[in-house]
Amino acid sequence: TFENLSKSDKNAVSLRAYRKEMEALWYKDQNPFRLMKLVKKAEKIVTPNRLEKARIRWNKGRAFTWLGDFEGALREHEEALKIFEDEFSLPDIAHVLLGTGCSRILTKSNPEKGIGEILRSVALYHHFGDIRGEPKS
Repeated sequence: TFENLSKSDKNAVSLRAYRKEMEALWYKDQNPFRLMKLVKKAEKIVTPNRLEKARIRWNKGRAFTWLGDFEGALREHEEALKIFEDEFSLPDIAHVLLGTGCSRILTKSNPEKGIGEILRSVALYHHFGDIRGEPKS
C-alpha cells in the first residue's frame, strides 16, 4: 500500500507514504538497508514542511543505529530533536529523545544526559498515554 502511494505525483502524499512505510519497517522488518533506501528516496522530495524533514532525519538515525553507526545516529537524532523542539511537537520529541539518549550512551558521549533524555521520553509517553512508545524493560 505504501509503495503504491509513494508513486503519487503529489510530493506530500509520496513523502507521507515513505514515512509511514519507514514506521512499519521499524516495528516489523527491522531492515536497516531497506530503511535507508526509503530515507534516500524521501530526502529527494523537496518540501517546506520542517516536521516531515525532521521525521526523515529521525528515521535516518534509526537506520544508522541498526548499522552500528552510533555517532551518525546521534547526529541525525540531535538535528531532528532541534526541529521538533522549535516546532513544539511534543509527541515527536518523546520519540526522538529515546534515540538521542540511547545514542549518547552507546557513544559514551555524555551518558548522564542520555539517561536524562530517556527518562524525559518516558515521562512524555506517560503524559500522552502512549504505552506503545514506551521503552520495554
